[in-house]
Amino acid sequence: MSSGTYNEQVLVNKGVIIKGVGITQPLVNFTGTVTGKPTLFDVSVDGVTIENIHFNVDMAKLRSAIIASGAGIDNITVKDNVIDNYGTAAGSYGDRNAVSINYFGSTNYRVASGGVNNVTFTGNTVNVGGAAAFRAGISADEVGGAFSGNTIQSINQDIQIRFGSNGDIDVSNNVLNGGGVEIAEPNAGATAITVSGNTFDGTFGNLFVTPRTAVLRLKNNQQNKATTVSGNTFLNHRFGLSLENYRNVSVLGNNFTPESGSTDFVHIGVNTKSISSNSNMIVQTTVDGSFTSNTFNASGTPGGTALGFYNHDNDNASFGTFSIGGLGLENTFNAGFGHFIRLDNQTGSSNGARLADHDGVLESELYY
Repeated sequence: MSSGTYNEQVLVNKGVIIKGVGITQPLVNFTGTVTGKPTLFDVSVDGVTIENIHFNVDMAKLRSAIIASGAGIDNITVKDNVIDNYGTAAGSYGDRNAVSINYFGSTNYRVASGGVNNVTFTGNTVNVGGAAAFRAGISADEVGGAFSGNTIQSINQDIQIRFGSNGDIDVSNNVLNGGGVEIAEPNAGATAITVSGNTFDGTFGNLFVTPRTAVLRLKNNQQNKATTVSGNTFLNHRFGLSLENYRNVSVLGNNFTPESGSTDFVHIGVNTKSISSNSNMIVQTTVDGSFTSNTFNASGTPGGTALGFYNHDNDNASFGTFSIGGLGLENTFNAGFGHFIRLDNQTGSSNGARLADHDGVLESELYY
């Protein structure tokens, strides 16, 4: 695909490599009347690679740069692309994802038989437009694969992976400047889950996302999939890592630095509750984990919590073993915290539960 501007929607209905070549990336910017799915590239088959293309998405007409949806859509590669957006967003917010792979949002694109094997999403840049932004950089259901080396800024999740069903899920070496990462409800077909070497910057999320939403959310690990969170840098956040009804997780060698001056931040929150509107219907699992060799920094103003434990769904709560530090695996808690480690003491309905992290004073932010 040569340099130039392409004013079209593209149906990809056979296995193919579509690769931009030339001095500049080819630009796809559709200005006509939309037909079919509200996307620039509509992928419906196995074995498709989309590489080195600049997508410019008119949010008044479209929702995505790429939608991959079909009965068989294994071996999908999205590599080294730039995805921009412009215009005033219209239509369903839940479908406003730069890349959607087998995803059930406001519209059901989750139709792949047996899920999706071998998704590769690497080297891409997803930007925020003037009047609109994508809900997510990539949203994918029932997939396995690698999500690495991307730079993404979006509203709710930069990378969202739900119901992993097809092998390893590896999220590594990304720069995440928006809503961060959510990995939820891995299924039996998932294997190892790894989140490593990423930079999570909460600056945008503190302004444009619910500030108490964590930049990394791991939710509902009933299938007991081994999960490693290692070597990540968390910056400028009010909430770093949220472990919600989650087990079998190792959090090691990460560096946490909150929003400057914040007094109610939480670096890591461990909760028996899935912080979502359907939490009362979710099967609870035994929560456990290890926390080793991490560095926890304060904000420069006294307050905040490094590691908090919250039992906000205590009707069937179950607790395993938590390991914090150890010989040669010590965590570093630098000065200035309100609480290094906190066991939450709130009682009553969790609907109005708040973070009590600054010397026991209930703060103004709801714990989402």
